[in-house]
Amino acid sequence: MKHYSQLTLEQRYIIKSMIKVCGKRILEYQLDAYQEAGIEEIIIVTGYKSESIENFVNSKDYKNVTIVRNNDYDKTNNMYSLWMCKDILLNSERTLISNADVVFDRSIIQRLKASEGNFIVCEKGLYNDESMKITINKNGIIDNINKVINEKDAFGCSIDLYSFSKEVTIELYEQMDTILKENKNQWTEIAIQKLCKNQIVDILPFCIEDDERWFEVDTIEDLVFAESTFSPLQNKIRNKKEFIFDLDGTVYIGDSPIDGVDKLILILQKKGCNVRFLSNNSSKDKSEYVQKLKSFDICIEESQIILSTDVSIKYLKQNKFKKGFIIGTESMKNYLRYNGLLHSEDNPEFVLLGYDTELEYEKICNASKYIYSGLPYFATHNDKFCPTMSGPIPDAGSFIEMFKATTGREPIVFGKPEKFMIDFLSKDAKDINDYVFIGDRLHTDFEMAKLIGFDFICVLTGETKREDIENEAIWPSLILESAAEISNFV
Repeated sequence: MKHYSQLTLEQRYIIKSMIKVCGKRILEYQLDAYQEAGIEEIIIVTGYKSESIENFVNSKDYKNVTIVRNNDYDKTNNMYSLWMCKDILLNSERTLISNADVVFDRSIIQRLKASEGNFIVCEKGLYNDESMKITINKNGIIDNINKVINEKDAFGCSIDLYSFSKEVTIELYEQMDTILKENKNQWTEIAIQKLCKNQIVDILPFCIEDDERWFEVDTIEDLVFAESTFSPLQNKIRNKKEFIFDLDGTVYIGDSPIDGVDKLILILQKKGCNVRFLSNNSSKDKSEYVQKLKSFDICIEESQIILSTDVSIKYLKQNKFKKGFIIGTESMKNYLRYNGLLHSEDNPEFVLLGYDTELEYEKICNASKYIYSGLPYFATHNDKFCPTMSGPIPDAGSFIEMFKATTGREPIVFGKPEKFMIDFLSKDAKDINDYVFIGDRLHTDFEMAKLIGFDFICVLTGETKREDIENEAIWPSLILESAAEISNFV
């Protein structure tokens, strides 16, 4: 028996089918599912930026895929797209129809292909305002599909996946022919609704199983939720023993805690997990971080905090340095002094640049003089800016650029994602599978996690926005709106 699948697309503004979920395009999830199930021919109806989809399909080893262009995509909807396939689909023994903004498990297609009958695939018992709901009569046959069905009458939500015999496909096209004569900007479900309500054919609910997953992506919030639904990490987090959190942008922003992170930390502590905090921010010493976290109801010891300053101290002491010109806050200088490294303006042995929130022009001039003279030159980290509730402010990376413009020199950098921080952090790691790192920056947090091999959870409370991740070659293990959502998995 020959099977066809027709994928209709959201055709305006963005190509939703080309958006990635867990590093894989939505369209790719569906194509893989259909091909693995042995579907003999797949038709993709495209509209907006058709060439992007065509180029993607041509770059993959997909067999028997036909592209149909809907050049009237801006004036029509998915019913018209399906109608454009009429000549092909009326000759098929069975047609599977799916909207291409839905991610679902391959097992659903495999079970659907093996089942005889006419079906609307659904999740029984689910009620979602934005989804198509279905009702059934006393014989278990679907008698309505609509978004506005009330909760007490709904059997469940459609996942926008349908399987029809040739006879039902013929009836469906008769309904579409009538509807499209009046209005080409209509949803396919209106024609399906007429089949159900008039009992022209028997269409049954095909319920997904408890362990099967699906998600319709309409908004950025949907996309982030789909990430957590399909991420392999969500089932592994509960077995993790080592949790390392970035601080600013992940646990708090400036002086404001991120809601729910304190409760997550408490849960992890009660489970006996080793919880540590890592920051490039060298403007404070560890005691200040302990007090700051305590004010957010997060109680930890100094030993649980790792700063870029710690990595700097280790390197400088190993190389027998004792005094240097330090561009940093008094807290940073005191912390270095406590660890045997002195600030000196008299014949310094090195220059160390930190996140200096007390920077004055005289200090800039003196630093430029020493850097230009050729002294060994180091920086605690290279973050260009520090996030605050009112927007980004200059961080050490901005100062590095300033001194580069002045002296032509760049420092050796110690903080994440540099090798010095990686070596410092991973020196005691026995099994990297025990670790998960949680942070908000791709170019520091994620880059470091990749280099070490830690699972990485990217949170969207700081620098990174969901759209920033879209073109990453390697995907974070999990993307969450906030670190607080980890509580749902542990």
